[in-house]
Amino acid sequence: MLRRDETTFVLVDTAGLRRKRKQRQGIEYYSELRALEAAERADVALVLFDASQGIVEGDLAVADVARKSQCATIAVFSKWDVAEIRLEDARPEILTRLRQRPPLIAVSAHTGRGLERLLAMIETLFVRYAGRITTAELNRALQELREARQPPGRRGRRLNLLYGTQVSSRPPRFRLFVNDRTLVTRDYGYWVENELRARFGLEGVPVSIDFVTSE
Repeated sequence: MLRRDETTFVLVDTAGLRRKRKQRQGIEYYSELRALEAAERADVALVLFDASQGIVEGDLAVADVARKSQCATIAVFSKWDVAEIRLEDARPEILTRLRQRPPLIAVSAHTGRGLERLLAMIETLFVRYAGRITTAELNRALQELREARQPPGRRGRRLNLLYGTQVSSRPPRFRLFVNDRTLVTRDYGYWVENELRARFGLEGVPVSIDFVTSE
């Protein structure tokens, strides 16, 4: 447990998931179970990347566990004092490989670099993770999305984003009403998700969207 000003942080350390699932045995298997349980209870997951090794598949697997557990996520590059990569080089791959597009930060336990900034980032991300977007703000954004890209269509019928509302938080979930949900393609759904994430500062936050046919 850590206290910073008026905020109390409860930190849970877990073992990394380095090997492929079918290769995990004994203590590694139970370490994975504890990591999964911790992720299910957490609001914000810090996915550690060893800056001296770069981005490895095991770390990306941990990030995917956090996403599926509906945690907000921050990509933390540790050992920055002996880094072999730069954040500018790592950012494109992180944004491409991780659906939640988490913020990146470099830290060093040896020098203390970045630790205060990390705590501030956790606080900010939690506020966004637990916050609510007003219906008016959301519908203004949907209007802009309608104008920014032609929606998919089929057999002369085109998808229309009608209106939306946020139905829950921690993490945020949106219900978007459309003229015909069967017209929503996977690509278009991901595009809407990423646009809402970018417009409302939800990088690193799991965003769930239910497309519903308006009656």
